[in-house]
Amino acid sequence: MAKQLKQILASQVFETIKDREGAVFVDVAPMTVELSTRFRTFLDEKAGGARLRVIHNRTARKAFEQAGWPAEVAAALKGPTAIIFGGEGTAKIAKTLTEWARSDKTLVVKGAVAEGEYYDSKAVGATLAKLPDKDTMRAMLLSAILGPARALAVLAQAPGASLARALQARVDQDAAPSQA
Repeated sequence: MAKQLKQILASQVFETIKDREGAVFVDVAPMTVELSTRFRTFLDEKAGGARLRVIHNRTARKAFEQAGWPAEVAAALKGPTAIIFGGEGTAKIAKTLTEWARSDKTLVVKGAVAEGEYYDSKAVGATLAKLPDKDTMRAMLLSAILGPARALAVLAQAPGASLARALQARVDQDAAPSQA
């Protein structure tokens, strides 16, 4: 019976993470129930609907292995562990955790996975939290694509605008009363 239960738990964790680009692993054991509830609400609001789920380490290891996540994840799965996933992505979750940690020192970040790469606890705050989130990346990409097109449109419009200004200057010069 216990083996079947563990298989069910592992399949639930696998279903939770199979289509995710990553997640952050934290230790929420030092948090009180009230603080944990506030933390979940904070994640939901600031990280675009990110969810926190406490996981069983041994069954989670199997699910992460099955999902093709890096083997280094096993290092984060020691002691009480919760996984934060979803929302606006792993970078946004890391930024949100950094913001939360300024006021609450009980949160312990164990590591993270983003786009198939493992980040240890130090790298989550130092690297991952400083990466742009998905919306910022999309804006940067759109700007890079539209920038040359915008410059081309300005250049194509420039000769016509110069001609129009020259003609207007001539009209203004002819319309001005002559001073003798």
